Amino acid sequence: METKQVKVIVSVLALAMLAMLSVVGHAADPRQGTPLNGDIGLYADDPRTAISSVPRTINSSGSYYLTNDLQTSTANSDAIHINADNVTLDLMGFSLIGRGSGTGIGILISGQQNVEIRNGTIRDFGGDGIYENDDEEKGGAHRVIDVRVFSNGGMGIDLGGVDHLVRGSTVLGNGFGGIFIGPYSKVRECKVSTNLGHGIELGDKCTVLENVVDYNLFSGIWTWSNCVVTDNIICENYSHGILVEKDYSLIKRNTLTENLENNIFVDGSYNVIEENFVSNSVRGIRFERGGNFFANNRASGNNIDYSNTSGNADGGGNVSF
Repeated sequence: METKQVKVIVSVLALAMLAMLSVVGHAADPRQGTPLNGDIGLYADDPRTAISSVPRTINSSGSYYLTNDLQTSTANSDAIHINADNVTLDLMGFSLIGRGSGTGIGILISGQQNVEIRNGTIRDFGGDGIYENDDEEKGGAHRVIDVRVFSNGGMGIDLGGVDHLVRGSTVLGNGFGGIFIGPYSKVRECKVSTNLGHGIELGDKCTVLENVVDYNLFSGIWTWSNCVVTDNIICENYSHGILVEKDYSLIKRNTLTENLENNIFVDGSYNVIEENFVSNSVRGIRFERGGNFFANNRASGNNIDYSNTSGNADGGGNVSF
């Protein structure tokens, strides 16, 4: 009898606890069930601003997000113009879509500071996918994260200004090239392919690491001065794999194969070229000028593995096999 009473008491207590947890669970989210209302956040107390139609100009700092796929109504219309500092734009997995022609830009930024664009697709604009139009290095510190940019008539991502980050993004089939990024910036963990220009084009003092860059019409990666290019896979671009245009850059631990002209083409001086694997091209590593240092590279299957090395410092360990 006592055992049965204990079981009954335990069962009653368990049911009571479940009821209390249910009440607490509902109370923890007071916004539950509050519907979307125009251009306010998803819930009544959400500080973000919804964007449910384009074209749209953002004139105030804050956090914004898309509510659905949005397409411009005319070919020359920009979808979103960011005209304020300190803006976050979350595409929420949705797409900004152009008309497949004209001059319209997906997201235009006008010399602003600290803009982040993330998590969605920008496609089919006649102009650039994302464009920071500052050419005086006033705009800066933008971040483009986990964005897919493809089939635009201009550049995929074109960031004038300085101090930007492009990370985890896919940039495919754009008309003027994949990614251009201004000085002191970084591109990492991106896939950049089939663009009708350079895959990644850099200003001074940029870092490019852990990207896959292939099948672009010009060079895979084009560097200016004082850049660091490491740990990338660069294949089958229709000019050079890496074009080192200027001086004082480090090109290290990259894997390059079947780029049409040269896997690495060094047109500047005072560059360091080391620990790269270059294969199956006309030239593995070609120096156009002297004054560079190269060491511990591996080359295989090129017509000429190391070309025009006179006047450059051979640090040893450069192997052909």
